[in-house]
Amino acid sequence: MTITSRIRYRSVTVGCILAAALSVTLAPPAQASEVDTPQYVAVMNGQEFQLTAPVNSDNASRASATTAPGCAGKDADWRINAFRHKEFGDAPSGVATLKCGIGTEDGWGWSHIAYGHTSDWSVVAAPTPGTWDQMAQWAIEQTLLAPAAAKAQKNETYRYTAPVEIRDSQTGEVAAEWLVLVSFGRVNQNIITAYPVTY
Repeated sequence: MTITSRIRYRSVTVGCILAAALSVTLAPPAQASEVDTPQYVAVMNGQEFQLTAPVNSDNASRASATTAPGCAGKDADWRINAFRHKEFGDAPSGVATLKCGIGTEDGWGWSHIAYGHTSDWSVVAAPTPGTWDQMAQWAIEQTLLAPAAAKAQKNETYRYTAPVEIRDSQTGEVAAEWLVLVSFGRVNQNIITAYPVTY
């Protein structure tokens, strides 16, 4: 073996040993992040919030959008979703409809919710893998299906309420809690507004 080949062989050997040493030194402890970082779930009526579609790269723009998701270019009567509501207290059973509505402070529908309550729903959705609008529609559905209370209001609406909890998925400990309020018309059944409030 020549001097040149021995030097080349030695440099390759040292390089392999150094790379192996670094890989051992820099490797994170096994499953450390899984143990140390709590994972949270939203729970209502014993049901956990589950995504029906994967979160995508458009989430940031959706969170700051001035137009309610699904309502761009649509008129006020465009239907976004419909939810069954349970007979409870003063309120009969039926189906409440979430339409685009009008996105102003004194408006109604999905556009009004996006206009006035995006930040509220974003706080609730933040510990979960969902976006504000996914969380809002899930919470609306759960509140109408199993309300903690339902009352007829003076403005010809029904108001349903139900608690939503953010729990540590490993320990079950409640980290945060809100009361979800959903109002819809007594006659037309259109959802007027929906938002979470702290206790």
